[in-house]
Parts: sequence; C-alpha cells; structure tokens
Amino acid sequence: MATERQADGSVRVTVPATSAANPGAFRLSYVLTQPDGLAASILAYPDRRVGATGDGGYFMLLLGLPADVARPTLRREVTLVLDRSGSMRGQKIEQAREAAMQVLGGLAEGELFNIVDYSDSIESFAPAPVAKTAESLARAEKYLSGLAAVGGTNIHDALVRALSAEPAEGVLPMVLFLTDGLATVGISEERDIREAARKANAHGRRIFSFGVGFDVNSPLLSALSSASRGTPTFVLPDEDIEVKVGQVFKRLQGPVMVAPELTFATVTPQTFATAPLREILPGSLNDVFEGEQVLVLGQYMSREPVRFTLTGTDAAGEPVAYEVTFDPKNAGVQHSYVPRIWAMRKIGALTDEIRQSGADGGSPDSELVDEVIRLSTEFGILTEYTAFLAAEENEMLRLGFEGSAAANAPMEVLQRAARENLDAGSRRRSGESAILQDLNAKQQADATSLNPRNQLLYAQGGGRGARDLGESSFVSVRQNADMTLYRRGERWLDARLLDTPDAEPERVIEFASDEYFALATRLAGENRQSVLAVAGDVYLLLDGTRTLVRQTP
Repeated sequence: MATERQADGSVRVTVPATSAANPGAFRLSYVLTQPDGLAASILAYPDRRVGATGDGGYFMLLLGLPADVARPTLRREVTLVLDRSGSMRGQKIEQAREAAMQVLGGLAEGELFNIVDYSDSIESFAPAPVAKTAESLARAEKYLSGLAAVGGTNIHDALVRALSAEPAEGVLPMVLFLTDGLATVGISEERDIREAARKANAHGRRIFSFGVGFDVNSPLLSALSSASRGTPTFVLPDEDIEVKVGQVFKRLQGPVMVAPELTFATVTPQTFATAPLREILPGSLNDVFEGEQVLVLGQYMSREPVRFTLTGTDAAGEPVAYEVTFDPKNAGVQHSYVPRIWAMRKIGALTDEIRQSGADGGSPDSELVDEVIRLSTEFGILTEYTAFLAAEENEMLRLGFEGSAAANAPMEVLQRAARENLDAGSRRRSGESAILQDLNAKQQADATSLNPRNQLLYAQGGGRGARDLGESSFVSVRQNADMTLYRRGERWLDARLLDTPDAEPERVIEFASDEYFALATRLAGENRQSVLAVAGDVYLLLDGTRTLVRQTP
C-alpha cells in the first residue's frame, strides 16, 4: 500500500493494481499516537523452534515518528556528482542536466548545493557548497549547460572529491551520485573504490547512487549507498533519468530523524548473559523522512518483556529518544506472516553479502550460500538462484535433465544447482543479469508484505529496457501460514520432508474421516488450516510423525 498525508487528520491509502496478483482478505489497521507523538505497533508470532526454552518467536516493530511542521526543518546539503564521460553523450546528458536542475529547484532557499562532474578529470561548480538563491541557481544552470560528454569514467576520484569536503554546520549532507558506466580511468578495482569511499566519507554523507543503463557495476553502487544510509536506484535503458532522480529526491523532503539507533533491554534486569533478541533486521537504520515508517524484524528468545529505545536527531537538530515496550505474551498465531517477512529480508541481506563477496573475482562464503538455500527451502522464498527448488516448473533445471527427470531430481541435486547458481551469480558485476539480481535482492531486503507467488523480475524477449522485463511466478511452492509445501508429482510435500520424499508414511488420514476433522480443528486453532486447502494429497510432518493426508479418491 502507498500512503499520502493530505492534511492534518487526513491520509490517502492506495492499494496498487499489482495487488490483484495476490488476492485475499484485506485488513486496514492504524495506530494512534502516544503522548510523545510516537505511533508504535508490535506484531509477534510464537515459534517453539526459537529460543532455548521454546518460548521464543518472531516480532515486527513498526514506528511512526512525529513530524512537527511548526518546528524548523533540518537543512540539507546536496552534492550532485554527474558522469560526463563519452557514453553519456546525447539524451543521457540532457536528462542528467534536467534532473540536476529539478533537484536544485526542489531545495529550499538557504539549503546548500554543489555540482561535481567527472570523466577523465574531476571538476566542480564551486570550491565548496553554496546556498541556494536565485543568483546561484542561475549560475548552476549555466554551468550545467556547458557540460560536454567526452572521455572515460573516473569513479574513484569523483567519489573522493565529493565525500571528503567538510560540510557546513547543522546540515544533513547527501550525495546524489550518477554514472552510466564502469570505472575505466584511475583506480578501477571495486574493493579499492569501496574502501576509498569509506575513508573519504568521514563526515557521514548519505550516498544515493543512480546507475544508468546496464553497463554499470550494480553491486558497487549498492554497496556505496547501503554503507552510508543511502539507497541505490537503477535507471533502465528506456527510462527517464530525470523522472527516476526526481522520484528519489521527492522522498528526501523533511528529515524527521537523522542517524537513528535502536537499542533494547529486558524490562526486568536479568542476571544471565543471553540477549533477549537476535537476528534483528535491518542491521542499521536509515534516516527517517516525513511519511516514512521505521520497520524492524527479529527473533525474541523468551517471554520476558523487552523495552526498545529509539534515539537520533530530530528535524530541529536536537537529540531525541522514544521508548516502546514489547511483551511477548501478546504474540499470536494470527501473525504467521511475520516470520516469513523476516526470512525474506534475511535472504535479501545475505544475497547482498554474497554479491559483494564476488568483487574483483572473489568467491562467496559457503556458509552464506548454504544459509540462503536453507532459508529458501524452509520458508518457500525463491530467488533467481534458488528457483531450482520449484523443480516441476523450472525451465533452467530441465536443461540439465531429460524429460520429466527435473521434477524427480533428489533434493541434494536441486540444492547443488542452487549453490552453483549463487556462486556464478555473485561474479556478475554489470549487464542486464546483474541489475536484475540487485533489483530482486533489494525487493526482498526491503519487504513489508508477503510474496506468496514468489514473483521475480526477469528479462523477456531479449529486450534491453524496462518494457522488456517480465515477472515470473511459481505455483508449485505454497506458503501456508508458517508452513511451506512443495508440489512433487500429485502430492504436496512438507518442506521438512524434502530430504525423504519417498519414505513410507507413519500415519495415514483419510479425507472426511473423524481423524481428518480432528486434524482440521487442530490446524484451525494453530492458524494452519490452509494446508488442507490445496488440491491433492498432503504429506506433513506432524509432532515428528510422517503423516499422509489423503484428499483425493
């Protein structure tokens, strides 16, 4: 859903047309603010597999921060870093100019800006950022009109120049970095560029990167942004640079909290050393702008209440702190979507780590690869690397097997194929495939809702732009409450039985028998009744017992 605050007490909520692909029940909920202005909601799902005592589970924390329009807004200092290499010639450089003027036009009077442009050499509009005025805006427009697209691409020096300058006092410094190519001049090794940017960015500038076209190093741009509380954006060949830059910059209006940090502790002091929460995502929080929520997921280890404390700097530049208490006793089975959203984000984060490890010909850590495969298998969350798990409808897998053998391939064969795919994919740094990997990974890392059909972006028709992208989906994997079912032949198989799909069942329950209705009643009490709503027999692991539920004559 998209929300837009239209006025005090009025919010417009829009359900996108793409939601038609995932029909189902719709529930709209909202949370009233606390006396300190914070709107907080915590949803939790109990899971006996989490925590040493079986009292753990998963939680999702949502925070809406107050936006006090009567208080002054923190000024921004924006440095536009524009690629003027030869490959930007023509429409690209024109759109980049228009995008730059749109950003500068969107700044408030008195906010600061500079322009750094690069090809073989590095130039800048001013020695230091200047305040926006009618006069400085006119000079910037004249400067931009004089940019000519010639030469190579010196990404390293452009970043160092933009990041190393000391910002003005009391501003939120950010860099909008645009490139349409790989580093071809100066230092070009990916790891060296990342390290140089890290060292140069002592002042904490947020890097919002824009990769134009397919010939960019997408993992590098993603790493530069994520390490600095920014975000990457990819402009596909038939998309408008000005539109994409404008969409991002519009979101960066009105900082509500800068450099937020989330800490936690049990309400009652504990003598043991075990942390009450673990596997918290995201690992660090980005700045919060007006209209945005803070969303955090993780695992809780016991039923002890936990107090969250969110600290940061508000729009007036003053330190601020908010507290909210989480009582795991309020966890309920109706929130079975929480673990799966956590898993989607975890897979996205791990995939990004794997992608980063492939820099300069490196190889991913086998433990990271195995964990992605484990989570994908357990939670039924497919990526372009682990789509092999949907064996019955996987064209890629059929290329390596004869006829219908793909559907009957042993689980270890499917997982080996996924492992090889992850390893090969991590080394793709540019091109259409690399961009799609980053887009799909980001979609999972930022997930706020389920993706039950496992929709993924893919290139279709051999095209070279956004209009030629399609969305694949899979029907042989079912996400049912906190369980995952895989279609194998005429039977739906519990993910926990994938290693032994042909083992004889220890218990058989016939459709419409007393045992069947007792099982249905039990599953309904656990909010798992949907596992019986599939067409065909269902082979489940219930209380450690292999149980075949016959639902066909």
